[in-house]
Amino acid sequence: MVIRSRRIGNEETTSFWGLSVQDEKAIVLILTACANKVPIMKCIGESCGMHSEAQGILLSMPIDSVAGI
Repeated sequence: MVIRSRRIGNEETTSFWGLSVQDEKAIVLILTACANKVPIMKCIGESCGMHSEAQGILLSMPIDSVAGI
């Protein structure tokens, strides 16, 4: 699932971790089995991670249940 988003806030918030935050961005949600997490994150990180032109941020969260997809 891809969610289009816009940044709303002050400059203090955007420089919290010393990162430059773009006004518009996409949030990509991937729901997968735990066993697939690391290979997927490695692949995305290589092409779209912080050390790429995209400078994307990856994070993983455990999901116990899902409603409303």
